[in-house]
Amino acid sequence: MVSTEPLKVLDTIQGSNFMAIQAGIQTLKRRQLKADSFTIQVIRDPMSIVVIFKAKQPGVTSSILGVRPALNLEVSPEDLRALLSDHEHVTVLDRIEGSSLPFIEAAVAIFHKHNLDLSLYQIEVIRNRDLIVVTFTDKDQSTIVLGNPGGRLGFEVVLRPKDLHVVRSHFIR
Repeated sequence: MVSTEPLKVLDTIQGSNFMAIQAGIQTLKRRQLKADSFTIQVIRDPMSIVVIFKAKQPGVTSSILGVRPALNLEVSPEDLRALLSDHEHVTVLDRIEGSSLPFIEAAVAIFHKHNLDLSLYQIEVIRNRDLIVVTFTDKDQSTIVLGNPGGRLGFEVVLRPKDLHVVRSHFIR
């Protein structure tokens, strides 16, 4: 029997912003914090890119952390407060839930085997019934069309969410 359950997009992020998150995630690991308890934003201020980790639940040891991945530098609490209140000079580039990171990381490991440049792709995490589908599509393609509209080839990785086992992966034609 065919399921009529709709696909659910869990998260979407630019490949270059995901790379910034990967660099910034080391701060969480040093503090022995798990990414799935945070909402993650990638912002641009006049100086650089900053990855912001905001705790979803009160009571987490550090409720908000900021990292400048290019410098591998944690943002001080004072600078972080100033940064977050400066709406005129700060741009939010992307936002994802930390719970999407394991899916993206597992899919990126397969994606990299094909020597593709992650910064040229948009990543989308989709729940399809009891599977997770991570797609990599041309970041410059503004409209959704069937097949390859002439841009970069897309790539798709299908995972089992409970153990991140790769069910299949293939280029999107």
